Amino acid sequence: MLVDDDEDLLKLYQLFLEEKGIDVRTLSDPTAALNVINHFRPELIVLDLYMPACSGIELGQVIRQHHRLANIPIVFLSVEDNPDKQLSAIRLAGDDFLTKPIEPWRLTQSILARVRRARMVNRYIRALVKDLAYKERHDSLTGLPNRRVFEMRLKAALDRQRQQARGVTALMLMDIDNFQHVNDVYGHEVGDALILDMAQRLQSAVPDEAVLSRQGGDEFALLVQGLDSFETVRRFCAQLNRVAALPFFVTGQEIELGLSIGVVLCTGREGMGPKDLIKQADTALYHAKEVAKGGFVFFEEAMAEELRHRVALIHDLRRAIQSGQLVLFAQPQFDCQSRQVCGAEMLVRWQHPERGLIPPGDFIPMAESSGLIVELGSWVLREAVRCIRHWQAQFGWHLPVAVNVSPHQFMQETFVEEVGVAIREAALADGLLELEITEGVLAQNPGLAVDSLNRLKRMGVRIAIDDFGTGYSNLAALKQYPLDLLKVDRSFIDGLPEDDNDAAIASTILSMGRHLGYRTLAEGVETQAQLDWLRQQGCDAMQGYLRARPMPLDQFEEQWVSHRMDKGAGR
Repeated sequence: MLVDDDEDLLKLYQLFLEEKGIDVRTLSDPTAALNVINHFRPELIVLDLYMPACSGIELGQVIRQHHRLANIPIVFLSVEDNPDKQLSAIRLAGDDFLTKPIEPWRLTQSILARVRRARMVNRYIRALVKDLAYKERHDSLTGLPNRRVFEMRLKAALDRQRQQARGVTALMLMDIDNFQHVNDVYGHEVGDALILDMAQRLQSAVPDEAVLSRQGGDEFALLVQGLDSFETVRRFCAQLNRVAALPFFVTGQEIELGLSIGVVLCTGREGMGPKDLIKQADTALYHAKEVAKGGFVFFEEAMAEELRHRVALIHDLRRAIQSGQLVLFAQPQFDCQSRQVCGAEMLVRWQHPERGLIPPGDFIPMAESSGLIVELGSWVLREAVRCIRHWQAQFGWHLPVAVNVSPHQFMQETFVEEVGVAIREAALADGLLELEITEGVLAQNPGLAVDSLNRLKRMGVRIAIDDFGTGYSNLAALKQYPLDLLKVDRSFIDGLPEDDNDAAIASTILSMGRHLGYRTLAEGVETQAQLDWLRQQGCDAMQGYLRARPMPLDQFEEQWVSHRMDKGAGR
């Protein structure tokens, strides 16, 4: 578009430009320029700098204020030959400056060059805008619709459901089971590859009209409409579980995962928005991970109340750790042959100000799932070391005291140093602190486990494997770990001596312990017949209700420390 008060010059320029195939609009009245520009939408605007009605700079500044026109290049055309004024015009509103008089053919050349450049810039801008619009609506890793788009699609589905209900509409939230463990062991690159593979599997298993979204992390959402019955929804969920359970192969590794699914049926009920339904599905997902891992659970109203109760309990537990509501109990351990106390295990209890004494089975799993287990475990470790120091100084206690360590706590980078600080501050003698870890810790990251256990052993810490026989450790590799004790899980003790399977497993573990040079301890011994069988099999120690239940520390100290310890006796 050419704007100049010299109409003869405009006609000359227009003739040359149109001969080159350029569509041209000319205008001698700059006050009408905006209206023409809005209709014509030129790729380039050429403005005379000095015009009677208004200057080219003034018109250029007006054009620049309209966001839909602001990207159109503006070239000033004038007899002005002062470089400073030309530069000032460009800074105020323009992109380039041409000086009159200029031959029509040279003006045509200059405009063609600038139009080509403008088209390249516009193509780049359009591609960039398209890319940004895509990224704003899609997950960067999987290419699936993101949370924002999913909620928009869910809202539209609810509106349709309210207007005309056709079939069953189901919302599903899905979470990859044990993904965090895989991510920790194999690294984030493998984790990303698994998420991408899972997304592709799910995409291939859902109808074309369904909406599959990645919500973030290892969580997906799925909206399926037009299903013919509740039973169809169940079969569909079961199919997704089967697809997700097939082995994954990433960087030469075979990895097995699963998918937990929370399901809510969308009824189109008034007052229920997308966020409300997603919250219900999330509640159902939580229950699926708790009671049906690798399966699916449909939302029920009672779940919401249970979840509110859990959230309140987590809040109370966090406060309990900080305010002294937690207490330690101790359960003595006995030598199977001499029947004397040979150690103790520290167990945490929660003295809730309103609910009374809460057993560990009610809050330890909750602490694990909420991440509070690290803070809780640190408290138990500090208190246990303080107690051991007191018994050592006061009564000459010289037997190991065991403290359970959760897998999540053990995997913390600062864990070994935390233990070292506690031992140094209490000036504990070697062998008084025993840490119980599960087989799962060894299986998660064998290299890290060996390094951490060796560092702990150099500090004088004893190492026990808790619940031995229930995990997935490589028995052939067990000898590489610097262990002191194998604790036979109570599930293999319950059926003794009558149950042949329990007897075979327990005797194998005891025999293996002897050959590897480890002491053995049986958990959950409740009958004399069990103890007699364990003695015959050469088990070193036992722990269970047959001899003593867990008890408050003052009772334990009175009953088993102050009266039964021979001060200064050897081990």
